[in-house]
Amino acid sequence: MLLVCCFAWLQAVQASETGASVQSGQMTLMGSLETPEGVEKPPVVLIIAGSGPTDRDGNSRMIPGKNNSLRMVAEALSAAGIASLRYDKRGVGASLQLQAGRDLQFDDYVGDAAAWIDWLQQSGKFSRIIVLGHSEGSLIAMLAAQRTKANAVISLCGPADNIADILQWQVSRALDREGSAAHQRFLEDLKNGKAGAEPPATVARIYPPSVRGFLRSAMAYTPSDEIRKLRVPVLTVGGTHDIQVTDEQVRKLAASHDGVRLVVIDGMNHVLKTTAAAPAVQISSYGDPSLPLASALMPQVLDFIRLLP
Repeated sequence: MLLVCCFAWLQAVQASETGASVQSGQMTLMGSLETPEGVEKPPVVLIIAGSGPTDRDGNSRMIPGKNNSLRMVAEALSAAGIASLRYDKRGVGASLQLQAGRDLQFDDYVGDAAAWIDWLQQSGKFSRIIVLGHSEGSLIAMLAAQRTKANAVISLCGPADNIADILQWQVSRALDREGSAAHQRFLEDLKNGKAGAEPPATVARIYPPSVRGFLRSAMAYTPSDEIRKLRVPVLTVGGTHDIQVTDEQVRKLAASHDGVRLVVIDGMNHVLKTTAAAPAVQISSYGDPSLPLASALMPQVLDFIRLLP
């Protein structure tokens, strides 16, 4: 099978990229459809970006430079004869319009992904629809697949635990014991819907009022619970050098549901690149488009797609 994958890379298929749009509620979302030329009814992968203002290519406006990780995934898929659609989330990139009169909710993202899946299904151009979510997009992918006729799910660097627990682990590493306890109480209050939940001053900049409603809505879902509801093939992939979602989290997610295929790639970090483990090196890779994807990643993804029933 590895020889087959390597051969596919040598015989790269030409592809064309066109703009695409879909209506989701009052939102018009914009994306890029990459279709391999000369392939009749190829499988298609819907690529869902991770948390924050991350665009269709995997780049965040909060981080200097570009890593282009999701664009690279799309290009690797098309080279192997597999179509893909990646899109800007609402409020990001070309999908700048925001729904007026209400705060963003996590279910908005799920509904957006489901709208794209339905759009791909209704086109009649594809043999299978695989939903690939990166980081926070992993949970969105699982929820959208439950609500549609998707054929498979791929989770890249997706956590198992509730976002409240992930935030406590990520943020409290920089706090003393008292600050960590205060942060934990805030997250519990937020998750439980306590009126007027306020973060401690030490981390207030991380939790402006504009994001608290979104976080509360995301806390309604725990990935390890949602993956058990899937009735389609699932691939979970993590990296040993991921400083945002550890490979232990990825292993825990895979173990939550029988039959899930687990791949842990040595040296891969959160933006799907191979780097040293040092945090400073990790951070610099988030804005370096010259770094290729981890070499073991796409052969595993392609193998999974090719073996789908």
